[in-house]
Amino acid sequence: MESDQVISKSDGGAEGRETEGSSVRDLFSEAARKFSQQFKSQAMSILSDEKNNITGQLETFAQALNQAGEKLREQNGSAAKLAETGAEGIEKFANRLRQSDLNALLDQAEDFARRRPGIVAGVALAAGFVFGQVLADFGAKWSERPKILRRKTESSLEYHPQENEEAYYERH
Repeated sequence: MESDQVISKSDGGAEGRETEGSSVRDLFSEAARKFSQQFKSQAMSILSDEKNNITGQLETFAQALNQAGEKLREQNGSAAKLAETGAEGIEKFANRLRQSDLNALLDQAEDFARRRPGIVAGVALAAGFVFGQVLADFGAKWSERPKILRRKTESSLEYHPQENEEAYYERH
């Protein structure tokens, strides 16, 4: 009789731990779901703001092209026509982008990447190359600064713009 009671107690204990384990798992799942929803909501908000920013910049660029076309009309009719045609195309694209649903745009981008992975990889490679060139150019310009300025930014030495480099080094 005593052994029957022990068995039933141990079974109840295992069930209790299972129930506790699943409730903890459920809590973690719920927390992860809420976090995921918040993250997605914030990301969509940021992307929506950026979409509006980009369309605004495109419209500004189109207006500048239109103004350039008007100025060029007197000097070079074909260049003016080219500028106006480019501005018209950019305005149409900006309007289409502004009216498009963000989820639809993301789906289109994903579909394009799946259909044309080579183009996406090429664009990513070109962007990386351009970014690398910008960084290399920045590094070259940084190293070409006068030594007196490099010394100031690379250490805590004082900088006196009225001094020439030799006087500065004689003082220190």
